[in-house]
Amino acid sequence: MTKNNKVIIWSLSVIAVILCAVLLFILGTNSSSHSTTTVQKKSSKGVKKTAQAHSSSKPQVTQPSFTNEELAAMTLVDLGKSDSIDQKLDDAMADTTEQVDPRQAMLMQIKQLSDNSFQFQEGTAGSTRLIVTINGDTIDHKISNMIGEHSEGTLNKKDLINRYRDKKAQIDELIQKINYNDQHSEEINQKLMDDVLSGKDDH
Repeated sequence: MTKNNKVIIWSLSVIAVILCAVLLFILGTNSSSHSTTTVQKKSSKGVKKTAQAHSSSKPQVTQPSFTNEELAAMTLVDLGKSDSIDQKLDDAMADTTEQVDPRQAMLMQIKQLSDNSFQFQEGTAGSTRLIVTINGDTIDHKISNMIGEHSEGTLNKKDLINRYRDKKAQIDELIQKINYNDQHSEEINQKLMDDVLSGKDDH
């Protein structure tokens, strides 16, 4: 082998080594770039999932749901003469007890007239009646008594709910007490008669 041939072979070997090194460098760069992209994608997905988890974990504000009977009872309370909601509730609750004249003022009955209409009776003799009718976004009410006097009006349903949204428990308790009086009307009437006969009746 001549000297020139050896030089050529050596040169080709060096070139081959250089090409291999360049090829390996390129492959390594591409692999690193691909790995970085994959990590970034995974990281992005992880952040997105975390954000979604935080978003879904936020407390949901639930709107109170009231039955037509509860809305009717709210109307009864709201028609009270006191200024504050709490005092109106206290006054209505007192009207279910013997703190008032059972014959004239005690809340004795809730009578369902239809799916959206209810009648409240005051007094054992039914001297005063309140009829409440829920009509979509409005609530109509009419009060009448034994001598023919009556008054009518309309309330905004949404406004009424906003005023009593935190008073559901008290409204339900009021309904229970009125229903109790209705179920025990005979006992209440008997007590009234006994009080009259014994002279205890001071009304």
